[in-house]
Amino acid sequence: MIRFQTKDDYQPIAIIGNVPVNVTILFVVSHALAFFAAVVAGAGTFAPLAYNSDSVLGKFAVWQLITYPWVHSVSLWFVVEMVMVFVLGREVERMVGHRGFIAIIVTLTLASSLWLTLTGLFSVHRLQGTGLIALGILLVFAAIYPSAELILRLQARWVATLFAGAMALYAASMGAWQSVCLVAVTCFAALFCAKSLGIHTAFAWFESRLPRKSTPAPPVRYARPIPVKPRAVRKSPEPDAVEQIDPILEKISRHGISSLTPEERKTLESARRKLIAKDSH
Repeated sequence: MIRFQTKDDYQPIAIIGNVPVNVTILFVVSHALAFFAAVVAGAGTFAPLAYNSDSVLGKFAVWQLITYPWVHSVSLWFVVEMVMVFVLGREVERMVGHRGFIAIIVTLTLASSLWLTLTGLFSVHRLQGTGLIALGILLVFAAIYPSAELILRLQARWVATLFAGAMALYAASMGAWQSVCLVAVTCFAALFCAKSLGIHTAFAWFESRLPRKSTPAPPVRYARPIPVKPRAVRKSPEPDAVEQIDPILEKISRHGISSLTPEERKTLESARRKLIAKDSH
C-alpha cells in the first residue's frame, strides 16, 4: 500500500508498506536505475543526456544542464557516491525539509553546468555523473553538523575539507584545471545553499577565527563618584541548553523526530547552535 502526504515538509513524501520514502531515497533509486540501464544498454545509449558545451551552445540541448547527473559510467565510485548521498543526504533533508533538499540538489547541478556553459565559449567541455553533487551534499552536511564524527573519528568539517582538497589536487596533477574550477564552484554553491537556508553554523567556526578590526576606545571622562547603595538583584538562572532539549530528546526516542512540533524543532535547532558555538570556542 502506498500513501502520499505533502502537507508537512519534514514528513516522508510517501509510505510504501511500512517504509517511509523521502527525496533522498528517490534520488538514489533513480540513479541506481539509470546506472543499471547504462550497464545493460551501454553507456553510449544515454550520451545525448550527458552535458556537452558544444551541444548546449550550438544545438540548444538545454536539457543537458540538468540531465547529466543521470549518465553514469561503470565504476565503483558510483557506489561510493550513492552511499554518501544516502547516509548524509537523509540527515540534511531531515534538517532542511524536502523543498530545501531539492533546492540544494538543483543548485549544485546547475552551478557546474552553468559554469561549463560560460567557459564553453572558449573550449568544449563535457560532464556526467554525481561526483560533484555528492561532494556538495557532504559540504552541506558538514555545515550543519561540523563536529559530527565520520571517518576514523574525524569531524565532518575536516572530512569535507579533505575530500574537496583531494579532488582538486588529483585534478591538478592530471592537468585538468577545469575540474579544479568545478570543485571550487561546487564548494561555493554548497556554502551558498547553507547560508541561504539559514544554516549559520557553517561559518561560525571560520568567522570566529577571522581577525577583527579593533575599534578605538571611547574617551574616558572622569566625574566625581556618587555613593550609591548597592541593591541586590536576583538573576534568574538561564536554563542550560541540554536541560532545554531533554524533554524533546525523550519525545524523539519514544515517537520519532517526525512527532516534533515546529516550536520544538526551533528549540532543538537553537540548542544545537548553542552547543556547537560552545564547542568551537
